[in-house]
Amino acid sequence: FLIGCVDGIFPAIPHTSGIFSPFELKMLAMNEIELGDDFAALNNLETFMAYSCMTSASKYLSVSFYSSDITGTTYQPSEIVLQCKKVFKNIIAYDKFDFNGKKESMYALRPAFDTVAEMIGKGKKVSDSLLKVFSENPEYCAKLDSLINAKDKVPFKIFDKKNAEKLFGENLNISASQLEKFNLCRFSYFCNYGLNVRERLKAEINPMQYGTLVHYMLERFLREYSKEQYSVMNKDELMKIFSTYISEYAIANFGEVQTKQNSYIYRLKLILENIVRLVKHIINELSQSEFFVADCELKIGEDIPSYTIALPDGHKIAVCGSVDRVDIMERNNITYLRVIDYKTGTKQFKLSDILYGINLQMLLYLHSIEQLFR
Repeated sequence: FLIGCVDGIFPAIPHTSGIFSPFELKMLAMNEIELGDDFAALNNLETFMAYSCMTSASKYLSVSFYSSDITGTTYQPSEIVLQCKKVFKNIIAYDKFDFNGKKESMYALRPAFDTVAEMIGKGKKVSDSLLKVFSENPEYCAKLDSLINAKDKVPFKIFDKKNAEKLFGENLNISASQLEKFNLCRFSYFCNYGLNVRERLKAEINPMQYGTLVHYMLERFLREYSKEQYSVMNKDELMKIFSTYISEYAIANFGEVQTKQNSYIYRLKLILENIVRLVKHIINELSQSEFFVADCELKIGEDIPSYTIALPDGHKIAVCGSVDRVDIMERNNITYLRVIDYKTGTKQFKLSDILYGINLQMLLYLHSIEQLFR
């Protein structure tokens, strides 16, 4: 079978990439300046490959070409098809109207299943014997069930609880952001935290990586220096400290080669200026209040107990997470708590969102910490 004999594709028309045309390349080659493969040689190679394929048959040769693709683009047969018709006067040519598509598709499982899927999608009757073939096939039984559920508009759910336990575990530990994603789109939550489907990210300073970098530097600074120490620091001292932080982070996460690029150095310089400006604002705010930083990156579920919900079937859901910063103030024998969540982007807090399971992060963190003081 010789398939895909489309004009310009098989045999392919050689083309050059660059600023020189085939004629110019030929003229250069005649002057002993060869910049690439000879255009005529490439064309002869394509013709030879087509000849080799056609002469490989021992008894019969079937030549085919497609007249259009899924985008609607039309195509013409290549010289192979035209020459076959010219040489063999009594050759029989078939087109798609000479075939029974459904009948022909039943000779193999894959095209047969595609036909069944099309019939189910259009609401047509599928024979019981055909459904039995795929329901008993390990490769296609789950796919068939999904098609039938989609036709019957059955809501997406995991019917077998054991499968749910394999994906999520017996006791579920989730963060506030995961809880928010669940309320926004349950299928997205399933793909992200059940199937662990993740998009591969480049090693670059994108908005997410920028937020992680800011979190890292603020946590390290507030852990290494007390309120009395950073309250008297000037801008030069802060620049020196955070320049060290950002250099160490960049080498550890992006490699030394990338950190030597001028564009990359410029971006790191901008980040350094922004973080120093932010830290000066934090220092000024803390210096004018009785609050002090009690902890950074407090792990709820590890450092302190998590907020846990017991389900009727005996399973448990624990809301875990990491609090960026916890501030405490003691006044008149009363302890005041303040949880800080750093946001490098724009985020609005709306109390009405809580009714829909959104923006629960700060309240859940505050509730978990408050339980320690009761």
